[in-house]
Amino acid sequence: MIANIIFVDIDGVLLPLKDCREPENAALLRHRSYGFMRHLRFNAEAVRLLVRLADLAQARLVLSSNWRRTWGPDSDALMKKLVSEGLRRNLWHRDWFVPLFGLEPRKYDELAEWLDDHAPCKALIIDDEYRGPPLAAGSAAVLQIDENEGYTLPDHLAACGFFEVEDTAPSAPPSGFPSRPESTVPFTRPLRPYSPR
Repeated sequence: MIANIIFVDIDGVLLPLKDCREPENAALLRHRSYGFMRHLRFNAEAVRLLVRLADLAQARLVLSSNWRRTWGPDSDALMKKLVSEGLRRNLWHRDWFVPLFGLEPRKYDELAEWLDDHAPCKALIIDDEYRGPPLAAGSAAVLQIDENEGYTLPDHLAACGFFEVEDTAPSAPPSGFPSRPESTVPFTRPLRPYSPR
């Protein structure tokens, strides 16, 4: 049986630039204190649509983001972060992150290795900056995401088309975004306007 796989990037996809400018995320990114990444808030609509895609396509998620490299050996804490943002544990593949090769990011080689180890599968790479050569015919496709907007409804519908599933109710539920725990990070405003100097 061919498994459906969704390779997930975080920066630019689930955490688009527009969300990096939100006050809470902007303060965390500006100060970058130890452990700040666990407090960054993903775009709730992007998460909701990705969860819908995984459910509809009966696909498993695999993390291809450089967050794998940043979090290093603390993969349990990274998984807790992903789950806390609404990406349920049961959505993730048992080999839920792409292996790391060396110190420099080599995403294409890492994705190709994961695909070789898990054939046969139908894979969609959701990424805002994938620059690798085309992967083997039929093994994977790339859905290029606008880093400013993140994973949006038009992206979701294109992804549904790739997996040959139809989402008959893709709009947000009446209550708005999916529920998730509120951040426990204290919000502080800078005493003076931010200056990159």
